[in-house]
Amino acid sequence: METPKRGLISLWLDSATPTLWIALTQGDRLLVEHQQHGDNDHSKTLMPLLERLMREASLTVKDLHDITVGVGPGSYTGTRIGVVVAKTLAYALNIPLYKVSSLALLASSQEGTSIAAVDARRGYVFAGKYHRQENTLSLLEADAYTTLDTLQTTPPLAVVIGGKPHVLSVKSLRERVLDLDALAPTYLRLTQAENEYGH
Repeated sequence: METPKRGLISLWLDSATPTLWIALTQGDRLLVEHQQHGDNDHSKTLMPLLERLMREASLTVKDLHDITVGVGPGSYTGTRIGVVVAKTLAYALNIPLYKVSSLALLASSQEGTSIAAVDARRGYVFAGKYHRQENTLSLLEADAYTTLDTLQTTPPLAVVIGGKPHVLSVKSLRERVLDLDALAPTYLRLTQAENEYGH
């Protein structure tokens, strides 16, 4: 690919679902992106995939202007990996960090109104209702630990469980992280350890 001019290079990453997604953008232009399906092994694949991404774009992490990370809800371990890597890079490079719902990233892959969902097991999902019209994504119903039946309508909405995020439409829903130390993944339910400790 053509080497992009330096400046305003943004790194996007999300590891909350079984599919690890990472991308580089410049302004409103997508430079390169990769998706890689894993089985609880994002800790092994994220950094090699990041190195590959930077190499393909003929860039280094020092060229990054900012980072956006999906903070869940989703896999406890997967989400934590992405958040830790994003925080570490933002701190080391002294650049802005943004957070965004991993469900918003999922929903952005589809036009119209849809339910973005991640399997939470035992009949439950992490899900939110969104609407995308061209380059604008809107949140219609907040992300929740729920069942699909609770969110479904008549006629039924499309349920999005995968797809490549539409970065431009998600920008309006991301939030600047002002305190890196305080940033934590969005879990929406107690972890197994928390449940066991609570009992």
